[in-house]
Amino acid sequence: MQTIRAQLLDALAQDAPIEMDLTGVTRIDLAAIQLIESARRQAVGTGQPFTLAEPTPACLRNTLKLAGFNHAADPALRAFWFNGDPQ
Repeated sequence: MQTIRAQLLDALAQDAPIEMDLTGVTRIDLAAIQLIESARRQAVGTGQPFTLAEPTPACLRNTLKLAGFNHAADPALRAFWFNGDPQ
């Protein structure tokens, strides 16, 4: 987790678009999602583009659904995490 945190902080400091590729992820927990969401919010706050590479891995979709992200009121949040399709 510390490695991901350090990589996200470095990417945010670069002030360049960030694309996070999670396609090889086979397991992810809510702590990792919270870390990514925190980085996403920081990027949005500074106008720095932050996207996830498609497609969203099944394990990530499942964890997001369990956490209720598929029912988020903010369409931008659903679009980020689910590439526009929370199903």
